[in-house]
Amino acid sequence: MRDEVKSAPEQARLGDQYYSGKGVHRDHAEAARWYRLAAEQGSAHAQFRLGFMYGKGEGVPKDNTEAAKWCRLAAEQGNAGAQCNLGVMYHNGTAMVSPRTTRAPRNGTVWQRSREAQTRSATSASCTAKAKASRTMT
Repeated sequence: MRDEVKSAPEQARLGDQYYSGKGVHRDHAEAARWYRLAAEQGSAHAQFRLGFMYGKGEGVPKDNTEAAKWCRLAAEQGNAGAQCNLGVMYHNGTAMVSPRTTRAPRNGTVWQRSREAQTRSATSASCTAKAKASRTMT
């Protein structure tokens, strides 16, 4: 039955279930498989989650180029979490610049500002805190 799931939102939900272990056994590789199916159909949520998994090496090999690629696609659709992560990746120098981009935004602030404009709440403070924490670790 699960092989019959064709809509991106349903595929992304299955990815969430496998990632968290809600209702199924926790399996990051299976989560990545479902996220990829949804991401390839344009699901910003799935693109963000897949990028996150590549950045952490959860269920897929750690690959900063793939992480940035998927986060960038989700960020361009307005996904706030992807915008935050992409800003942090640019800031840390782990996001590769695509051939169609001449340079990375300075310190990732373009994506971080875009994200903060969407949600002026504790969540935006979390993005800033991640960036500050990453600076102290390097």
